[in-house]
Amino acid sequence: MKKLYIYFTLVAFTMFGCKDGYIDDISSVDPGADESNPAVAITFPTGNITIPFTQSETDVEFKFNVSDDIEVGSIELSLNGTQLESYSDFKDYRKANLTYMYEALPVGDYSLVVTATDLSGKETSKTVNFEVTNEYVAQAGEIFYMPFEGMENRDLISENLATTGGDPGFVEGASGDASSLDVADKSYLLFPGDLFADVTSFSVSFWMKPEFVDEDDNGSHDGAVGIFGLSNTEKFWGNIDIFIDGGNSEGATVKSHITNDDSETWITMGNIADLFGNWSHHVLTYDNETREFKYYINSELINTTTASWTDEFAFTSSGSMVFGTLQFMTDPSLTSATTAQDWGSYFNGEMDEVRIFNKSLTTGEVETLYGE
Repeated sequence: MKKLYIYFTLVAFTMFGCKDGYIDDISSVDPGADESNPAVAITFPTGNITIPFTQSETDVEFKFNVSDDIEVGSIELSLNGTQLESYSDFKDYRKANLTYMYEALPVGDYSLVVTATDLSGKETSKTVNFEVTNEYVAQAGEIFYMPFEGMENRDLISENLATTGGDPGFVEGASGDASSLDVADKSYLLFPGDLFADVTSFSVSFWMKPEFVDEDDNGSHDGAVGIFGLSNTEKFWGNIDIFIDGGNSEGATVKSHITNDDSETWITMGNIADLFGNWSHHVLTYDNETREFKYYINSELINTTTASWTDEFAFTSSGSMVFGTLQFMTDPSLTSATTAQDWGSYFNGEMDEVRIFNKSLTTGEVETLYGE
């Protein structure tokens, strides 16, 4: 009975309260004069949009808002003079927070315009000019980067294309596209070596997947195979030489040679197992303060060698950089000291993600490159 009594009381209060005017009727209010133009703000983009260098387009969500003191009538969105969308129906007649998704917007320059009109015909336009760019941003100390993306032998920092020998191609690599070099057509890549001018400490980093070659069927890999070199135009060996020296199907020796004026230093990584037919990451570093060379394979420190010289280090008589063979195996030879040797050969396989730095990378930096 107590619950029933409360129920009747509430019903009675509601009925008689409304009848006696306890709740005011809704009445219209004059909004006043339309004195202000619509307010427009573009919240994205507000500047350039940078995407990975491996991409040529991206999805962009344009964001903008409009408000008016009385009522928003219509909104138009356009890009580079072409209307993308028109709006005239809004949940809140004084405010509109809107987005527009543009899919696969290519790299280029753009002008985004939002135009708002209120019911009295007052109009406001806002414009944002922006660029979608995939320009590569170099890492600290990085002076050369050739990722072979887009099937190009291009250094992304100088934007120079390689001069080629033979007929190098492209395949799927350690990351995206990679260079494919063939001993049969004596293929190689050449770049200007002037980026090493005034360099005292340096690092060379690359991924490679060499294939075992045994044309004479003696069980050994054919010849000394150049991977990377900075030529010396006056000496037999280059200023930098990194090459595979012999070996068999189970593994091989990787050697590096550096020339400092009349002094030479050799770094040998003997019996690297499973070198052929597999991707591996290689980094050679030189620290001029400690005069130490370090060679890493798959981020593991394989060799530390102290330079043979005690005086200042500087490359002299530098010529082109060469990828895929030794300096004297190019046509013509990159050095006046000699021409092609019977024991010299050409890289057969794939190469990817070549980077050069004007500093000695730390172990942590090498691990980061390998992890990428």
